[in-house]
Amino acid sequence: MKLKRFTSILLSGIMIAASLPAVTISTGAQSEYMITRKSEDGVYNYVVYDNKYAELTQFNGLPEDKRENTVYEIPSVVDGYEVRFLGSYLFDGCNSGYKSDSKREIKAEKFIIPDTVTYIGDNAFAGYYAPYSDGEEYGLYAEEFVLPSGLTYIGNEAFSGCKYLKKMNIPESIKEIGKFAFEGCVSLSKVTLPDSLETIPYGCFEDCISLKNIKFTHYMDIKGYAFYGCKKLKTLNVVGDTNIEKYAFGFYDYIPDNSGGNLGPAQKRIKGCCLNVSYNKSASFGMPVREYANYYGIKANIDFPSSTSKAGTEAGVCFNMLIDGKKGTDFKSSKPKILKITKNGKASALKQGKTVITAKLKSGKTVKIKMTVNYNPEISKRRAYGYYGAEKLTLRKGQTKKLYAFGKAVDVNLKFKNTKIAKFTSKKTSAVLKIKGLKKGNTTIKVRINGVWRKLKVKVK
Repeated sequence: MKLKRFTSILLSGIMIAASLPAVTISTGAQSEYMITRKSEDGVYNYVVYDNKYAELTQFNGLPEDKRENTVYEIPSVVDGYEVRFLGSYLFDGCNSGYKSDSKREIKAEKFIIPDTVTYIGDNAFAGYYAPYSDGEEYGLYAEEFVLPSGLTYIGNEAFSGCKYLKKMNIPESIKEIGKFAFEGCVSLSKVTLPDSLETIPYGCFEDCISLKNIKFTHYMDIKGYAFYGCKKLKTLNVVGDTNIEKYAFGFYDYIPDNSGGNLGPAQKRIKGCCLNVSYNKSASFGMPVREYANYYGIKANIDFPSSTSKAGTEAGVCFNMLIDGKKGTDFKSSKPKILKITKNGKASALKQGKTVITAKLKSGKTVKIKMTVNYNPEISKRRAYGYYGAEKLTLRKGQTKKLYAFGKAVDVNLKFKNTKIAKFTSKKTSAVLKIKGLKKGNTTIKVRINGVWRKLKVKVK
């Protein structure tokens, strides 16, 4: 937490300079980039751009009789200048905690940001709250922030640590959200994400422990730790070609030692989390389902419209097949060695090829879908999205390296050609293949994944 905040402080000046218009304000014989002014009512410090637009840079506090209003509206105009930007650390240190200043208390439950605002800077509303820390806390009391319809940018950690925040509706105008923007918002249970947003940045909703459901209606690039620590997350609705990076989900738990203390964090899966994928004709269902459903044990539902005549998936993907959002009955596969499926629709794509899936709906209608299984199961040097298949492995004598076999949910068996050159130190049914070099030489390893044999050349030097 401290490292991230220190980094944000260093970057805040660069972020503002890059995002705001550069102007020169002349004052007599001097020319300065910015001049900080104090508003006539004393509530804010601000700077002016192009002699038109104001950036609020610091909240100085309200008169005592106005500090506990239920709703607080940030002004759209200050001293005749239109408020266009909310600067970094604008409300930093307000309310409780070690930075508490009674003059800067503001106990509004709802903050309204005016429609003139297009930019919210780093840490503008941030407090400090970490669900696993005993550190001193501070931050605003707000349960809701009403964002303007023309907002385009939300900065790094802009709402981080707002522990009372319950819901957030992000407008369609948004183009970019910064890292850790909502990290540690432990009461946040509902978020509306617009179609204009294509990236959920690193750590964006980390430790939002009340967040239950996330829905994307379009392609989304989900960065590492974006939803890490979201223990209550139950459903993740995505389109087929969504990119999900390593550690986007999961959480840490602490292992107690015999003395009553903690040994440290242990990574865990999110129990009960379900990956719901809407069928997209332009996409074959692969990595998002295969890696985060199969490898991390998250349940996967793929919903096919009854009007679909052709669909595709990848070998190694296991999922529950839905038709028009509902479970069908009497599912059958014309070629179960390519894709097998139970009567209730639990499907396992086994190897490359084509098959026809038939199912009966409750209405009595019979649906047929021509299913193409693309690619054979892979052995990979990486388990993150964007992996590449491994055909060769080089290691030193005594060294152990890891490979990943995608298809664990169905079958993984291992065989050696020469066991004196290298050996497996992992279980033969593990998706993580640990291979140890024994002596110099070359050998070939065969890995059978979902009934398909793959070869791997191993060189020990």
